[in-house]
Amino acid sequence: MRVCWEHVNFEPVIRLPTAWSSVSGNFVVHLFEGTVTIAEMDRMQQIGDAHNARHPVKRVELVVIHSSDARMTGDERTRMARLIEHGDSHRTATATAILAEGERLPGQVRSDASSASSARNHAC
Repeated sequence: MRVCWEHVNFEPVIRLPTAWSSVSGNFVVHLFEGTVTIAEMDRMQQIGDAHNARHPVKRVELVVIHSSDARMTGDERTRMARLIEHGDSHRTATATAILAEGERLPGQVRSDASSASSARNHAC
């Protein structure tokens, strides 16, 4: 099977300060960088539920977690686990990529921590 990339259009579904999700057909890309609060996870579930109601298909998901200093609390970890489990019935497969410190995306220039943070904030 070949993918014709000219016809792949991603629809932004979730746009939060540290979490973004976009969909193209039955393919979903989730990007995370930094702290995701419990309130944001609640909002992500609401948005996801509404999207799933409009588009009830099984999906393949790619999750990319950018390196950061953020650490989840026990409550945040529990809520994220519930959020992941909640979406299981809509998922065919998932792949997760964690960009470790020192890894960078093509075109991302990194000379020190402050300029890297600035580059991420202004890359869009």
